[in-house]
Amino acid sequence: MKNYRIIAALTGALIAAPFISGCSDNNNNSFVNGTAETEITSADETETAPQTEEKTTEEATAAADDFGTPDEDCAQNRPQLLYILDSGDYVYSTEKDGSDDHSEVFVKDDGKGGKTTLDLPEKSLLLHTDGENIYYYSPDEGLCVYDGKKSKLLSSETKSEESVSPRESFFFTGDRIYFACDTSKGTVIKSMDYSGKNDRDEYNIEYHGARIVGNAEINGEKAFLCTYRIGIAEHVRIFTDKDSFTEVNSGDSPYIVDQWLYYIKDRALRRIPLAGGSEEKMTEAGCTCFCLYNDKIYYADSETVYAIDKNGSSSAFITTDDIGKCDFIAGISASDGRLFVSGGTGASGRSIVEVDESGKVISTISEI
Repeated sequence: MKNYRIIAALTGALIAAPFISGCSDNNNNSFVNGTAETEITSADETETAPQTEEKTTEEATAAADDFGTPDEDCAQNRPQLLYILDSGDYVYSTEKDGSDDHSEVFVKDDGKGGKTTLDLPEKSLLLHTDGENIYYYSPDEGLCVYDGKKSKLLSSETKSEESVSPRESFFFTGDRIYFACDTSKGTVIKSMDYSGKNDRDEYNIEYHGARIVGNAEINGEKAFLCTYRIGIAEHVRIFTDKDSFTEVNSGDSPYIVDQWLYYIKDRALRRIPLAGGSEEKMTEAGCTCFCLYNDKIYYADSETVYAIDKNGSSSAFITTDDIGKCDFIAGISASDGRLFVSGGTGASGRSIVEVDESGKVISTISEI
């Protein structure tokens, strides 16, 4: 496989404007002292909470000198603002010019003013690139690959009738593609090679709508993590083999970083050790998306991106006013020593800018 040059973007939950308007921008200038919290374990009427030992109990104060470094596989499988090809071209989605219904198109952008519209189906979702080919999800077909000229369906089994986000249903590694399939008994995690062949069952979960978090190494042992929801409670299942697993309570947008699992819960960024331990609260309420890059944590509320350094100091990094024509922050990304921020307005309008590590806008890639 080629060397991946993928933007590790974390677009979070800022797609819908009503959600954004409900987010607080109350942020401290240092890490938050932890307080004990009761984990949510309520279940809906059809499913009950798993009868397995859970590792997390209460919050603690975050250790400011150890954020961890994202694994390449986990970083490249985060939701993306855009993708970078080996040619240096960007690939991203944007609103079609002159569209009254906010229809979306996919473009290849050379960064010098040259843009080409790609022949991809409407309402598709970009998922991955190997530097040349683009992997995307088509609601009508499933997982497909586009070589710049034509598309090919990899597996019809990947087509989902569920409302689960397709991004969280796939996990791309060096030689295998993992994908979640809903069944009458719950969810099965399968894998296949990049030709769409040699598929096999990997893990089974007795709950519907399970998604993939990624792979990890915990105390020297390989593990695979999946997440599922019961009522309003989010759970992560840690498989050490097909039949052996443990459970932890978590939150939205779970992200494996070294020996940590980061996530958003109660609109605050938190983390917990994968090997077990206390939950640590990293920010106050208001966090809607986050990114770890160059020994810092970047996180956003509705209008501002903040940076936390290893001393625990938090400062404003960039705001919607710096991006221009934007009402909210839609995402943060980092790759190859470059930082990207997306701002949005309305239901679909998006801008993407590149910024330096001081928060200054270097270039505008896509503009509303």
